Amino acid sequence: MEPSEEEMMDRMATNQSAEINPLEQIQIRDEALEQHRQHLEEEVAQRTAALEEANVLLGKELAERKAAEQELQAANEQLSILLDSLPIAVYRCRAEGDYAVMYMSQNVVFFTGYEAGNFIEEADLWFKRIHPDDAARVTAEMATLFEKGMNAFAYRWQDADGNYRWIQDSQRLIRHRDGTPDYMVGMWQDITESKNLELRLRESEQRFRNVAELTTDWVWQIDASGTYVYSGAKVHDLLGYNPEEVCGKTPFDFMPPDEAARVAEIFKNIASKKIPFSFLENINLHKDGHRVILETSGVPLLGDDGIFHGYFGTERDITERKLAAQALEDSERKFRAILDAAVDGILVADVQTLRLVTANRAICDMLGYSPEEIYRLGLEDIHPAEALSHVKKQFERQMERDIRVAPNMPVKRKDGSVFYADVSSSPMVLAGRPYLVGVFHDVTERRQAEENVREINEVLEEKVRARTRQLLEAQEDLLRKEKLAVLGQVAGSVGHELRNPLGISEHHQGRDRQFRAHRVRPAGFGAHQAAASGSGGIRGIDRADPGQAHNTACCHGDFGHPGNAFALAGGCHANPPSVAQSYQQRRGSHAGGRCTGNQRG
Repeated sequence: MEPSEEEMMDRMATNQSAEINPLEQIQIRDEALEQHRQHLEEEVAQRTAALEEANVLLGKELAERKAAEQELQAANEQLSILLDSLPIAVYRCRAEGDYAVMYMSQNVVFFTGYEAGNFIEEADLWFKRIHPDDAARVTAEMATLFEKGMNAFAYRWQDADGNYRWIQDSQRLIRHRDGTPDYMVGMWQDITESKNLELRLRESEQRFRNVAELTTDWVWQIDASGTYVYSGAKVHDLLGYNPEEVCGKTPFDFMPPDEAARVAEIFKNIASKKIPFSFLENINLHKDGHRVILETSGVPLLGDDGIFHGYFGTERDITERKLAAQALEDSERKFRAILDAAVDGILVADVQTLRLVTANRAICDMLGYSPEEIYRLGLEDIHPAEALSHVKKQFERQMERDIRVAPNMPVKRKDGSVFYADVSSSPMVLAGRPYLVGVFHDVTERRQAEENVREINEVLEEKVRARTRQLLEAQEDLLRKEKLAVLGQVAGSVGHELRNPLGISEHHQGRDRQFRAHRVRPAGFGAHQAAASGSGGIRGIDRADPGQAHNTACCHGDFGHPGNAFALAGGCHANPPSVAQSYQQRRGSHAGGRCTGNQRG
C-alpha cells in the first residue's frame, strides 16, 4: 500500500532534519503545508464545480422528467377523452377462465346501458348476455383467437333495456415472453344500424332480383371499366344470350362496329361526368344476327367516399316501337305532303284549349305566319276581336255537327288585315282528345265580285227606276197628246165622212182596230217602242224621214208621235172640224180611222 501524502511529508522532514537545523525544518514544513493546502483548495474547487454541474444536470433531468410526467398525464387524459368519445369501447380482460374484465372504457355505457364498473365487478356479465343462438359461435371464435393471435367477429348482445344489439368484437391476444397467454385487449363497436341496413339491403337485393326477373326490361350492372358484373335473365329474351355469356364483356361487344364507336363516344362523355342518363338508343346484334334497337338508362354507382364504381341500368327493346314510329313518320310525311298540296288552307284546333296544333302551307301563306309561329297561336289570334264571339259560336256549332260550313268568316292576317273564308270543318278525336279540322277557302275575290255585282245591280236598278219614271211621264204625256190629237183628227174627219157616207163605216172600223191595238200595248215599252207597236202608219213614221213622217202621221191619224201635236195647229186638214167630226168624237174619241194620202178635212 502506498504511503499517503502526509506520511511522505513527514519522512522528508525527518530525513532533512538530520541534515538541517530545526528552523529550516520548520520553514520547509510550512512550505510543504502551503503546497498541500493549495493542492487541496484546487481539488475542492474542482469537486465543487463538478458538484454544481451535476446539480445543474440533475435539475434539468428532474425538470424534464416532470415535464414528461405532465405530458404523459395530459396524453393519458386526452387518450381517455378520445376513447370515451369514440363510438367504440376499449377493454382488457384475462386470457383464461371466465375472461374477467380488468379494464373497460367509460363510453361502453352509451350502447350497453351498463357502466364500466359493472363489467369489472361482475366477471361473467359479458358472456351471459350473449344471444343464445350466438353463444356457441362466440366460443368457437375464441379458439380462433388463441390460434391466430387476433380475431374479429359479430354477435348479438343484450343491453340493459333488454334489447339485442349487434356488437363487432375485435380482439388481440398478448403473450408472455415464454409464449403463454397473458391477457386480451379488444374493442366493442355497436353495428346495430349498419347490420340492420345490411339486412335490409340484402332483402332489397332479393326483392330487386325478383323484380329483375319479373320485369320485361333487362337489368344490368357494369363496373368502372364498363364490364358487365351482373346481368338479369331477360337478356336472353332481348339478345338471345344467357347472363353468364354477358358477364365479363362490355356493352359495345354486342353492337355493330360503327354503332359501338358512336355509342362509346357518347358514354365516355357521360361516364366522365358520373351523371345519370336516360333513353339512350343503340343498336345491338341478337345472337342469331338480326338487329335489335334498345333503349338504355342508367345511374352511376358512387361509394361513400365518392369513388365511381360503375353504372346500374336497364335495357328495353324498342324495335317494334321504332318501326311503328317510322311507319307513323312515313304516314305523317304523306299526310303533310297532302296537306301542303292542298290549295285551301287547313288548320287543326284543340277544342279544349282552342290552340292550333296543325297547319298546312296554304294557311301559313294566307295568314302570313311561319309554321313555328302558327303552333303558338289560338283561335283568338286569327280572327278579329269584334267577330270573335260569332266565330266561337260557329266553332261550337261545327263541333256539335249542327253545321258543316261556316260561310264568310273573317280571318285576320299577321299584319292585321282581314280576309274572308268559307270554313268547312269536321270534328275528330285523337288519343281521347277532341279536335276540329277546318278547311279555309278564301272567298275574298268572290265577295268582291258579289259586291261589285250588287253595286252594279243597285246602279242598274236605280237607272231602271229612273227610266221607268221617265217612261211613265212620257207615257202620260203621250196619252195626253194623243187625246188632243184624236179630238182634232176626229173633228176633221167627221165632216169629210159626212160627205162620204160609205167611208164612214170603213173609217170607223179602221179607227176601232187602231184603238184596240193601242190599248193592249205593254206598259214597260218606251215611247218609241209604243209608237212602233201601233198601226202600220206609225211604224212607217219610225222608218221615214222627219219631214215625211209629219205628213204621214197627219194623214193616217196616228197621234202617238210627239209631232202629231202639229195636227191640231193646222196640220194636213185644210178645213176646220165639222159637225160630223164632233159626232165621231162623241162616239169614241179613241177609235181611229184610216185615210188615204189625198183625203182632206
